[in-house]
Amino acid sequence: MSSRTQAAPQVERLQAELEDLRRQLADVTARESRYRAIVDEQADSIFRTDAARRLKFANRAFADDVGRRVSELSGRGLDSLLGEAEYAELNAQISTLCADAPVTVHDAEHTMPDGSVRWVQWTHSAVCDARGVIEEVQSIGRDITGRRRAEDELQRTSRAMLAALNAQVQMAAELQAARARAEAASDAKGVFLANMSHEIRTPMNGIVGMTSLLVETELDDEQREYAETIRASAESLLALLNDILDFTKIEAGRLELESIDFELRRVVDEVVGAQAPVAFEKHLELTCLVHANVPDALCGDPGRLRQVLTNLLSNAIKFTSMGDVCVEVECVHAGAESSLLRFTVEDTGIGIPLDRIDRLFHVFSQVDASTTRRFGGTGLGLAICKRLVERLGGSIGVDSVPDRGSRFSFTLPLRRAEHAVELVPVSLSTLCGQTVLVIEPHELTRTAIAQRLLPYKVEICEASSGSQALAQVRDAAATRTFAVAIIALRLGDMSAEVLAAQLKNDPLSRDLPLVLLSGCGLRGDAAGASDAGFAAYLTKPVRTGLLAECLARVIGGGESTTSRSAILTRHQLTAGAAPTSERGRILLVEDNPVNQKVAARQLQRLGYDVEIASNGRLALDALDEQRYDMVLMDCQMPVMDGYQATSAIRARHDDLARIPIIALTANALHGDRDQCLAAGMDDYLAKPFQSAALAAIIERWLLIRGRFT
Repeated sequence: MSSRTQAAPQVERLQAELEDLRRQLADVTARESRYRAIVDEQADSIFRTDAARRLKFANRAFADDVGRRVSELSGRGLDSLLGEAEYAELNAQISTLCADAPVTVHDAEHTMPDGSVRWVQWTHSAVCDARGVIEEVQSIGRDITGRRRAEDELQRTSRAMLAALNAQVQMAAELQAARARAEAASDAKGVFLANMSHEIRTPMNGIVGMTSLLVETELDDEQREYAETIRASAESLLALLNDILDFTKIEAGRLELESIDFELRRVVDEVVGAQAPVAFEKHLELTCLVHANVPDALCGDPGRLRQVLTNLLSNAIKFTSMGDVCVEVECVHAGAESSLLRFTVEDTGIGIPLDRIDRLFHVFSQVDASTTRRFGGTGLGLAICKRLVERLGGSIGVDSVPDRGSRFSFTLPLRRAEHAVELVPVSLSTLCGQTVLVIEPHELTRTAIAQRLLPYKVEICEASSGSQALAQVRDAAATRTFAVAIIALRLGDMSAEVLAAQLKNDPLSRDLPLVLLSGCGLRGDAAGASDAGFAAYLTKPVRTGLLAECLARVIGGGESTTSRSAILTRHQLTAGAAPTSERGRILLVEDNPVNQKVAARQLQRLGYDVEIASNGRLALDALDEQRYDMVLMDCQMPVMDGYQATSAIRARHDDLARIPIIALTANALHGDRDQCLAAGMDDYLAKPFQSAALAAIIERWLLIRGRFT
């Protein structure tokens, strides 16, 4: 057999193997073509390099990124295709690859053939042999230019916002510093105002007080005219000072409002009671009507309410020469937590022309602006009232008819106090179901008395004259019994004394207790009332508590001619009486010699026994040696001031710790009252003060202490 014959099978086998290899190569080539087609369609740049950073494969996207054709890339080094800085960064990242960390990701800038710059996120993956040696590196680059621009824009925005915030912080710091400087200046102004107020009030207290005492002495007509002129001028100056201080605080934004519990009827009674002497001196009928449905326990700023009411009432009295002045409080709306109240001050005075009403609440503006106007004033009072009412959440207005009178009214929303006030004390339960005869020619006064007694479930019968009262007593003899009769001092057809005599002479009314109702305690009324057979004595306008207590004592068979109600007004009837410890012993703590004389003389004329201590330390020594019923305490004194002395007294653990302490101080700015109360004082009276105001505050606290029980 020839060698050709023997080799034939091997050739066939080799041809078959070769054909198989061709098929495998064709299959690989087809798969490679499909892979390249897929990779070339990708938007991401893809390439593979060997360990020397020479290209083994690159897709069309990478070729476009480097400005080459795909056919030109095989075997090319990356350093010849990329910029120097870009290649250095790419090579540094690839150099970190190893078997333990086969993947790395980083962002880099890439400059396109046209010169534009894009941001690319590169992901490099290492392909290692069995020994862990890197044979190839596959890299994929994704265009993140849009994201980076958004991030850069966000960073720029954030930096801008941070810069703006820093600028705002800086501005806030500057504003805070400016505010601190303004507050320091305002505080300095406040201190100046307080000092000015104190320094002016201290000598004015001497002027007003001594002049008031002088007027009560024996003077001829010319001397009395001079003294009255001095007193009126001093009081006008004091009113001007108060208005200027209040207006300055409002304009400076330093007006502070309180939110404390208070008794509404007490506040209204105090305002009306303080103005009553002036009204009755002008022979005006002053009436206070608080409707029975008005809540008494409220929360708000009683000081500012008192200020507005006082201004409106004093104006009404000033501009009324004859007739009536009435203060009325009614409930407009009652809610579970708050009530809307309307306060009205109505008079029968000169009135206001319609075309001039709009001037009333403007600063330094008056209805009569001429220099020869009959009535004084700065024009600040009503402007201050308007601003105070609005700050308190209310509104104020006026209706008026020339020569017939004016009606000022304002509304205030007031919250109910947390602790309700018991309007009908258990000790006064004897009033319930009793019938009271009110003999008074003035209808509003009768209505006011009826409204004040309504919570006590008292039946009221009214008579407008003495003859009508006598007829009612005779007609009622068979059907009802009057528990007490309240008789006005002046009736249209007869005097109170004549009516009382006829009632006492009639067997049907001989035992009927009588209470005299007089106009603000005219001199001699109490003594005449006692002689005429009256059991007690009240002054107009009557206060709820005093009225009810007086009737309860009379009905209950207590004191008659020396009842508490008579004692409450006796100071107005016995001016100039000798001091007596029966009325009470008072310690006056005051360092100013003039104010010592003024207060001591006023107290002595009111019938009190007075001792003086010139500072707080001496006051403590005096309290250790003797018992007093009350302390009248100045605030600013050497050695130990009134605040320190009061705190020392309150720190004691005996009966002395409960002694009433009333501040008598020239510190009259808003907040001074709070400071006094915080120190432990019970009440506050600003200098200069009238004798009536001093008497009222002393008697109220002596009653609370139980001095007259």
